[in-house]
Amino acid sequence: MEVSIFIDGKEYKAPKGENLLKYMLSVGIEIPYFCYLDRLPALGSCRLCIVLVENQNRVIPSCTLQIQEGLRVSTQAKAVKENQAYLLQAYMTRHPLDCPICDKAGECDLQNYGALYGPQTQIVPVSALEKHREEHDWQSDYLEYYSNRCVVCYRCTRVCDYINKAKALYVEERGFDSNIVPTVRPIDTSSCDMCGMCVDVCPVGAIISKPFKFWSRSWLLKNEETVCLNCPTGCNIELEFGVGDWKSKAQVYRTKPGKELDSCAKIFFGYDMLNDNRIKEPITNQNRFPFSEPIEIINKNFKEKPMAVIISPFMTNEEISLALEIAKKVSSYVSSVISVDLIPFLKAYNKPIAHLDDITSKTKFVFIGDDISSVAPVVSYRINGKVYKTSNKKSRDDKFKPTYIDIEKIHDVIDKDTAIIVDVYSFRYEEASKLGNMLNKIDAPVMPIPLQTNALGLYEALKDIPITDIGLILEMIKQGEIKSVLLFGEDLFDYFDKDVVFEAFKNTKLTLVTPFKSDLSLLADTCIPMKLTGEKDGTIHTLRGLKKVSKVLPFPIDDDILKELPKLAGIGNSFSYKEGMFKTDYKKEVSVYNSSWILEHSKLLQNLENKNKEAMINV
Repeated sequence: MEVSIFIDGKEYKAPKGENLLKYMLSVGIEIPYFCYLDRLPALGSCRLCIVLVENQNRVIPSCTLQIQEGLRVSTQAKAVKENQAYLLQAYMTRHPLDCPICDKAGECDLQNYGALYGPQTQIVPVSALEKHREEHDWQSDYLEYYSNRCVVCYRCTRVCDYINKAKALYVEERGFDSNIVPTVRPIDTSSCDMCGMCVDVCPVGAIISKPFKFWSRSWLLKNEETVCLNCPTGCNIELEFGVGDWKSKAQVYRTKPGKELDSCAKIFFGYDMLNDNRIKEPITNQNRFPFSEPIEIINKNFKEKPMAVIISPFMTNEEISLALEIAKKVSSYVSSVISVDLIPFLKAYNKPIAHLDDITSKTKFVFIGDDISSVAPVVSYRINGKVYKTSNKKSRDDKFKPTYIDIEKIHDVIDKDTAIIVDVYSFRYEEASKLGNMLNKIDAPVMPIPLQTNALGLYEALKDIPITDIGLILEMIKQGEIKSVLLFGEDLFDYFDKDVVFEAFKNTKLTLVTPFKSDLSLLADTCIPMKLTGEKDGTIHTLRGLKKVSKVLPFPIDDDILKELPKLAGIGNSFSYKEGMFKTDYKKEVSVYNSSWILEHSKLLQNLENKNKEAMINV
């Protein structure tokens, strides 16, 4: 229901009960604020967003006001301006004058508000260079806290409590002595997910990212929005990068959450994988094929029959279509790692799956599997309610303090307010089929979470064609029944022991499409670049539904040869298929930092993974 309100004398039609500050920002009215965030309950602690309520002749924080019929406020009244200037002067009094070395300079709210609303003079006889607060070392390789920059807006602690739910930060002391401190130190091995939201929401440079520290300035970098391709959630993110001019190197310097404030460690600290150890053009194995062009080797390999095409669930729908076109023309076997878990589950479930927006309004959740919060952290950030869980294995899901329940008894807790979330990687073959059949009979939304970005899209592409089990494919390669392989990605390492994979491929003709220089790339006859987040256009099926991904990074990656492969494939019009199954019992220990083979190429994430493993050993 819309009502009439008046802001600075102008009439607006606004939703009744809406937060006034939120509404003013949505219609382009500029007003300063520190503590407010759309996804958090209003707090009113910074008091910068004050307005004069003319109906009452009172100055009140606009973030605490709800819109009602006839509300009249002023953002320009003398009392408002004087109070804002006084508050900013108080903040400035204790703030160090270290803008030249602060990473937040150029995008700092205090810096900007001081110029727009501040007094521009210092009348309090306290030097801004004096330290007022005790310094606190968070004992982290990733996060650094500057106590004297902090404006005590509580954004970081509240994001950690209400959104991430890690409860890794709290406010120590009160008033001038307030400090933000970790609940456990080192924070790197605490309940902290390293999502980076505390860095992003900090309005000043009190919490910074150490890997970005002193590397560049915000105004020297380009900023573009795209979709993260490191997990199936499909979060909008911002990439900040240099283009190789005098301002900055040609690389990604950092990432930020998009407007929805959705981000996790997989991209916030996993961005270094976009820079390091990349294959950026087709290459051949010079030890075996000196002076040969990649296209020549691929042409020879495609003539070696039978052939298999193994498709990665990290590919876009368009890339999957290209791979299937090649497979059909060469009459090859087709397979993927999702034949182990997602395909048997979804074929048995045989109902439309729920997406993230379908479940966030629910108040009860049943987690089926080992660790939902590690596979898709942002999903856990969107859950608010009672959690039941079928696995009592120690995991990041413990932050919900779940009630453990036998998987056969989940019917007992299901009602109209319940959603079911499945960690698909926890179930294999018949076990996955059995679970799918059981959930098919339950009247509740079910959201399966695979490890990979576009596993759901790959399932849609493969569900009506003959798919040979991936374990059987590897065994056929090992036995010499398959002579040549076109392998997209290195997903096999998430489902099979490395020795099994290398043993299978050591005597076959291998064409590998991969982003990285790796042990497997050294084994391949030819390698073709595979593009990652921000490097390609296309569509993917995510936990939010179908999403368009955009190429925003300008760095050259030459994968044009992929478009030529259908011309080499022949004129076949069918797929090869073999009945049977060769099961794998290998299952990696999934964490936030290593949930896929792609993340294992991030040095920053692997350092976090190793630190947390060592901490667990030493407990």
